[in-house]
Amino acid sequence: MKKLVYILGGLTLIFLISLLYPQKSNGKSTKSELSIEQKISRQRENAIVKAVERAEKAVISITCMKTGYVKGFSPFFKDPFFKEFFGELFPPRYYRQRIISQGSGFIISKDGYIFTNEHVIAEADTIKVTLPDGRIFDAKLIGKDKDFDIALLKIEGKNLPHVTIGNSDSLKRGEWVIAFGNPFGYLWDDPQPTITVGVISALHRNFKGSENREYKNLIQTDAAINPGNSGGPLCNADGNVIGMNTFIITKSGGFEGIGFAIPVNLLNKCIEHLVKYGRIKKGELEIEVSNINSDLRHKYGVNKNQGVVVVHVEKDGPCAKILREGDLIKKINGHLIRNKRDYEIATYDLLEKEKVGVLFERNGKEIFKTVEAVQPEKVTKLGIRIDNIDDYFVKKYNLKVKQGVVITEVKPGSFADEMGLREGDVIIGLNGKGINNKKDFEKILSKVKDYIEMLIIRGNTKFYLEYRIG
Repeated sequence: MKKLVYILGGLTLIFLISLLYPQKSNGKSTKSELSIEQKISRQRENAIVKAVERAEKAVISITCMKTGYVKGFSPFFKDPFFKEFFGELFPPRYYRQRIISQGSGFIISKDGYIFTNEHVIAEADTIKVTLPDGRIFDAKLIGKDKDFDIALLKIEGKNLPHVTIGNSDSLKRGEWVIAFGNPFGYLWDDPQPTITVGVISALHRNFKGSENREYKNLIQTDAAINPGNSGGPLCNADGNVIGMNTFIITKSGGFEGIGFAIPVNLLNKCIEHLVKYGRIKKGELEIEVSNINSDLRHKYGVNKNQGVVVVHVEKDGPCAKILREGDLIKKINGHLIRNKRDYEIATYDLLEKEKVGVLFERNGKEIFKTVEAVQPEKVTKLGIRIDNIDDYFVKKYNLKVKQGVVITEVKPGSFADEMGLREGDVIIGLNGKGINNKKDFEKILSKVKDYIEMLIIRGNTKFYLEYRIG
């Protein structure tokens, strides 16, 4: 009994000593403490963090050197009196100057292919690429397209970090996205990309940008995109690239929550053309469609509220033996066509020889056919497309004549645009010779060198236009 008392007393004494003189920590957490730390760590490592880790090593900075012209003024122009009364005697002078521009891009393959915007590298003499780990490479331009604002670069390397390409057709409004890039040309002299997070605000946005670029089917996001972010990837919460950051809409010059990205599926389908041709050969179905209205309902007996009606089919085009005037197009490549806007989006990015599935209705019966898009007829060196006059164009442009050629397109900024030519104008004379058809026009135009004179009919007016080329 005494031994038991001594043992209990000793244990009690040890317990009291341990309370009074606790052992020093060896720096190791207990199992319960470690479990809490693990929980906190897991909460911090959310989907966004993991997505960033997947993609950031392949996001690169682009530095371009180009030769540009800058405007210089006399120092007297700081004096408002001098500027007002003598400004015309001292016009501004332009000086050639080396200009540095910067942007972003992303590596898409381990052998060094890179996507960026065309406007990032436009007119560049040299292109340098900096990886997040600090390595710098000379980049070669493989191909570009100004209309789509896409450029493909190449650097020489092996086993380079690269992104995983996602599927932009599966996007949903409201899902999380991450924008990568190097705003203001990695302002802090650090090539590690900046990330911003937001959601997809809208899909299939159309927008007319600078330099006569026309963007369609864009992804709209509220993830912050700033100068220098152009060309960087827009990723989903899995870290897969679903778009390429391109531009913002802003009144203040800063970020206001409206940014746009080119869908990655368009980039992906253009790679082969860019590598093979150095450019993108676009395709068309060579038909014209219209929204359903009361006139078309009456003319063709259309009883639907959705779809587009075929109102013209090119005689030698890919749809000549398939579609007819009055056919109701309901789907293009599986995409529902409710109106002309849907049709334009669905056919905007067609490439030459691309197979296109067309679901249409004729006399109440649905028909599915596959057609091959063709490269549209080239714009002439004047910047216009022309066609022979037929009943369709007579009605479309309300023409009073059938002799000559009708202008069906005027490219913005072209010689024809500067001359004041318009779509629907009829050319009946070129450099003193009469024009009856396209063959006449093309034959005479091929001999034109530096001076051109046209006889034009516009509505009920006939007039001459003169222009010196070059």
